[in-house]
Amino acid sequence: MKNIALTISVAFFVAAPSSAALAETASGVVRVKSTVLSACAYEAGGDDVLIDFGIYNGQVGEATVPAGSGIRFTCTEGTPYQVGLDLGSFPQLPFRTMQTPGDPSPSRQILYRIYRPGTFFDWGDDQGNDTVDGVGTGQPIELLPRGFIDRKQVVEPGDYSDTVVMSLYF
Repeated sequence: MKNIALTISVAFFVAAPSSAALAETASGVVRVKSTVLSACAYEAGGDDVLIDFGIYNGQVGEATVPAGSGIRFTCTEGTPYQVGLDLGSFPQLPFRTMQTPGDPSPSRQILYRIYRPGTFFDWGDDQGNDTVDGVGTGQPIELLPRGFIDRKQVVEPGDYSDTVVMSLYF
C-alpha cells in the first residue's frame, strides 16, 4: 500500500504547475484503500453437468464426467469453499435413485452413487463431512463427479433420470 500512496503523491506533485516557484508548502496524506471479499462464482458453461451411464445391462455401471464438462467455479485466493451435492429427487439412503418419469415402482428405479473425485467416498451435502473442500486460488477449479451403479439390479426397459442439486459454500 505504501508504494501505491507514494506513486500517487509523486504523480500529484509532478503534475503541479511549474510556472513559478512558490514560497509556502502545505502537505497532507492521500490514503489508498481496497477490500478483497471472499467470493466464489459458479461457471455453468452453458449446460448443466451430466453424469451419463449410457445403457445399463445389469453389470456395474460407471460414469465419470469428462474434463471440461465438470462442476466449474472460481474462488478468490485464500477463500475456503465446500461443494456439496444433495441426494437427488428420489433418495434411498445410502443411494440416490434414478427412475422413469411418473413411475416410482421398484422395477422402475436404478440405485446409484456419486463419489467425490478420485475417491470411493460418497459425495453429499453435509458441510465438513461429505463435501469436497478446498481453498480458492483465484484460478478456475473443475471437479469431476464419478457415478457408480451396483450390478444385478433388475429393472424394466426405459429412460431413467434424476436431478441432483449442487451447492457451493464459501
